[in-house]
Amino acid sequence: MAADLDLYRIFYHVAKYQNFTRAAEVLLSSQPSVTRAMQNLESELGCRLFVRSGRGVQLTAEGQLLYSRIAPAYESIVRAEEEIAGALSLSQGAAYLGTTGMALHCLLLHRLRAFCTAFPGIRLRISDYSTPQAIRALQAGSVDMATITTPAQLPAGLRRTALGDFEEVMVGGPRFAALASGSHTLSQLTQYPLVGLSSDTVTYAFYRDIYAESALDFSPDVQLSTSDLVLPAIAHDLGIGFVPLPIARPALQSGQVVRIPLAQPLPRRQVWLLTDPRRSLSPAARALYRALRQQDF
Repeated sequence: MAADLDLYRIFYHVAKYQNFTRAAEVLLSSQPSVTRAMQNLESELGCRLFVRSGRGVQLTAEGQLLYSRIAPAYESIVRAEEEIAGALSLSQGAAYLGTTGMALHCLLLHRLRAFCTAFPGIRLRISDYSTPQAIRALQAGSVDMATITTPAQLPAGLRRTALGDFEEVMVGGPRFAALASGSHTLSQLTQYPLVGLSSDTVTYAFYRDIYAESALDFSPDVQLSTSDLVLPAIAHDLGIGFVPLPIARPALQSGQVVRIPLAQPLPRRQVWLLTDPRRSLSPAARALYRALRQQDF
């Protein structure tokens, strides 16, 4: 590079305003200093860049060529500095979260709402995944972090933080209202149609193991691909099934479904926040990470 970068910065302002005095004001410099800088630049490049005009200066052909290249580069640098400053101040930026639907419904929604209220300038990008998909997205760098529910087998290298836990309950629609009285073993309930998630989900594996402890097969009659379909299917009397209490509570309170008491309580499930320590988080992503870990956020 023939000339000092600072000379190009000064040239940009002189060419933009076509006036040495105005450029000096913007640069917080003096007009003689700006003039000397442009003389030095012309000397180093070996050509004239400006010619005097009645109201200031005009660009020569060489000056126009130089400005056409300098202006986009300089303006890109300025924008980058502004974006970095905005990200550091959390007034802008983006954070990418991969989550399972169950984790989102059971624990995250109120924390995410609080985050969006606290940082309105940060764009929150949320992708709904199955647990294996969320883990793969995190490993690939497609998301900054992921939230999943237990049980889960984590690949080596990922870091997990427990955000909280939740209870699941057995519920049924009006057709099964009589089951709301008394308590029932899983064996007794096998005579009724069962609604659940498909066999490629973590939730299916969770209940398969619970049923196996009672020497029972877990084989839902209605197998659905996403957790948000389970409760509507139960409410429409397609069968009974297990639903996280935070999701079932409004339907229980309205009478759409009834709770079916179990003789043996179900293990509580956890929501995990996963990160990949090999990748650094942006300021916006770090703010989201802190918000998700705060129970009272």
